[in-house]
Amino acid sequence: MKITGIGILLILTLMLCACGKTDGPDLTESGAQTTGHAQETTIDADDSQSAKYDMEKIYTDEAFRKIMEGEVSPVIVIYGLGGEGGYISATSKDPEVIKGFIEAFRDIKINRSTDNPDEMDYVMDGGEDIVFGLEDGSQVNLSLDGRNRIHANDVVYFLDNTQRLSDMCVMMQDVAYLNEAGGVPEEGYMAVIHGGVGERTVETYVYETDKGYRYINVVSTTVSWGSPKWKHEVVKIGTAASKEELINQAKNHGADSFVTFPGDPDAHPVSEF
Repeated sequence: MKITGIGILLILTLMLCACGKTDGPDLTESGAQTTGHAQETTIDADDSQSAKYDMEKIYTDEAFRKIMEGEVSPVIVIYGLGGEGGYISATSKDPEVIKGFIEAFRDIKINRSTDNPDEMDYVMDGGEDIVFGLEDGSQVNLSLDGRNRIHANDVVYFLDNTQRLSDMCVMMQDVAYLNEAGGVPEEGYMAVIHGGVGERTVETYVYETDKGYRYINVVSTTVSWGSPKWKHEVVKIGTAASKEELINQAKNHGADSFVTFPGDPDAHPVSEF
């Protein structure tokens, strides 16, 4: 229940912030419920020399430093995308997803920075927010512009080595859009690996790619006790290079009971996949 409460609090925080502007929440404000959020501040020469990662030169909050350097581990990550079309968000408590975002931020290098007003514009529909929630209920907020710039205290930082960050953001975007559409994965899957029982089941939808497999993990629950209607939530999208890796991902999701194939409603042992 503790993690669930954190998730609800953080989502509400993002939604409230999104109402005020279309490119994400204002990260310069803090309060009792945002203890530990990273301030957008520039850094002096001494701090620059002590920073282990370039992102620590932009976000100087101690909580962010501890995350980057592995001293604390977030329990949840929230991704938000804002634009003229509104604000969408997706959350994950999956350790691999959280680790993926942390490693992506470690990869980033600052190419240059400027306070030239002619370069201070924002990318259209490019505002993205990443929020790390910690075990104690505090949060660390990061805000991106076009996925390769950060605006902080009247300075714009231009970023390099953002490919891993882009991959993570695209994945969370896909999760958000699928859930907005009802949480049912698109057609074209080659198999569905099932698990869970009763009012709560889990599924791993499997797609074949030229590099192996793509999978979509879904949690399905009845809308109420005994109801024949179900609601679905995509919780993770990922890739696997081999069948063994894919099955292991499905097992981690709890989908290890049986497999079905398109056009064949019968349950088969997972070993037949």
